[in-house]
Order: sequence, then structure tokens, then C-alpha cells
Amino acid sequence: LPICSIQHSLRALFWALALLGMIIYIISVIIMQTIQDYILDLDTQPNPLLARHWGGLEVAGMTLFQCVSGGISWYEVYDPLRELDWTLACIFTVYLAFTYFCVLNVVTGVFCSTAIESAARDPDLIAKTLQRQHREFRHNAVKVFKLVDKGATGSMTLTE
Repeated sequence: LPICSIQHSLRALFWALALLGMIIYIISVIIMQTIQDYILDLDTQPNPLLARHWGGLEVAGMTLFQCVSGGISWYEVYDPLRELDWTLACIFTVYLAFTYFCVLNVVTGVFCSTAIESAARDPDLIAKTLQRQHREFRHNAVKVFKLVDKGATGSMTLTE
């Protein structure tokens, strides 16, 4: 059952990762381009944390991914952006909010829905559920008849 559910969820996983990858790429490009423009305009030495977290497109992408996956604290990344420009801080905050509250919640819902649907279509699981329900029904029927059989004779009369 778990393997079947995982197999059915792979398509949703692929598209979820593709969506997350596109969002990370777009935000990385926006932030990297804005940082480069500021560094060239200011002609000063930037904060060393900018180079550490935003030193290239692949580094920026990994930083964004780590911020939403628990690999790095978002505030450690946010503070150098805020010091450079408030619009960068806003872009980063919108990215975090959108990714946490929209994308990841929708992805979780899709996975749960896919797993539930695949389990509902599994014939073995359906057969086991029907067998369990039949055993429960039989057990409850026996309990009812034992309650009605006051003389404990194993049979019922019209008066009972």
C-alpha cells in the first residue's frame, strides 16, 4: 500500500518541484540583479554576508531553498538584504510568505489527496475493509442475540 501511494504521488512531486524550482530561479535572478546594480552604483565593499548567501545564481537559489527547508535561518539572509535596500527585503519576505503559506501547503494537500485516492482504489485494501466490517457486524449481531436470550439457552422464543 505505501509503495503504491508513493508511485501515484511521483507525478505530483515532479510538478511541485518544478514549480518550486521556477519560483526559486525567478526570485534568485531578481535579487541577484538588484544586488549587482547596487554594488556597481555604490562602488563600495558590500556586506560579506551578501557574497556568502547571494554570491551567484546557484548560491542564491540554494539560499532560497534552504530558507524554506530549514537549512538556514531566514533572518540571517534577510538582514543583509534589508541593510542594502528595503525593496529586496520586501521581495524576500513575499517569497517566503508565498512559498510557506501557498506553495508548500498546496503541495502537502495534493500529496495527501493523491495518497487517499490511490488507497481508495486499491482492491486489496477494499477487500480487507469489507472483511473487517463483516467481522464487526457479525460480532455486534452475536452480542445483540446474547442480550435478548435471557435464559442463555442458545435459542430465542417469542416471549424473549
